[in-house]
Amino acid sequence: MIIKIKNIRTRTFIGVFEWEKNILQDIIINVLIEFDGTKAAQSDALEDTVDYKKIKMDIMNLTEQKSFGLIEKMASEIVKLIMTNDKVLRTEVEIDKPGALRPLSMFDKIKDFEIRISPFTAKIQKAKEEAAKRIVGQEDMIHALLTGMLTGGHILLEGLPGLAKTLAVKTLADITSLSFKRIQFTPDMLPADILGTQVYRPQDGTFFTKKGPLFAIWY
Repeated sequence: MIIKIKNIRTRTFIGVFEWEKNILQDIIINVLIEFDGTKAAQSDALEDTVDYKKIKMDIMNLTEQKSFGLIEKMASEIVKLIMTNDKVLRTEVEIDKPGALRPLSMFDKIKDFEIRISPFTAKIQKAKEEAAKRIVGQEDMIHALLTGMLTGGHILLEGLPGLAKTLAVKTLADITSLSFKRIQFTPDMLPADILGTQVYRPQDGTFFTKKGPLFAIWY
């Protein structure tokens, strides 16, 4: 479920130039918040959802009580503030600084400065950096694997032996805290080697299912 809070208008000290540091400037903030609203939809209770009124007030308090050099810093602080709510899965912040270009009167017709920031992009970059610690020179492959993983697609890796195909998949599983299983296809392979089988438990005389490597899923 997604909530959008639009046109949060606040005033703050923001800028790197001396004239900016001494005057309050108007800021317009839009935020997008993604969360699991299943429980709230059933209970119809405020405590089961994201209190967007409180988030709005927290953003206004943050921006009005602090000063910032760069608008990127402000956006980052707002993202951190929103993500402290354990119900929030993802957020995007859009900041409009209407007066960013005002001192240059000859450029008044230029579109006002705007920035958007999403922590999701930062997480992707972090995953690539972690993968690069194990795998050297395979940036395109890592990018393709992440793309397939995030879009829910299937991936076929082809290449000569020793080019880190298996290592790349295992590395991504480690980075994302997911399980990893490898199936070695041989002439004597049976369905149970992939799907699993029923195993007898002598302690209580019952059978239990021992799942095969097929159950190492990405979701």
